[in-house]
Amino acid sequence: SDEFYEEDEMEPESYLAVMRAAKEMCYTRKYYDVSADKIIYFPSITKTIVNNDLFEKADEYYFDEDDEFPTDYSMALRAIALDQMVAEDEEA
Repeated sequence: SDEFYEEDEMEPESYLAVMRAAKEMCYTRKYYDVSADKIIYFPSITKTIVNNDLFEKADEYYFDEDDEFPTDYSMALRAIALDQMVAEDEEA
């Protein structure tokens, strides 16, 4: 994942695959939280990254069936998502 932080941008094929997967999987359901008086959309991008579902779906859109979504990107995005979850827990 050190290499990921040195790059300016994600390769276009990886970016498109993960974005397409996110649009298909994330925030597709909702419920009304009465106590907070707001609508909650789920699953979040953070949770689908942490539990690896997003990358499994991104594999389907990344080049051919034989190609896998790059591990460096999935590891770096998981590290960022875990940091986000920790920050959200500290705010609560």
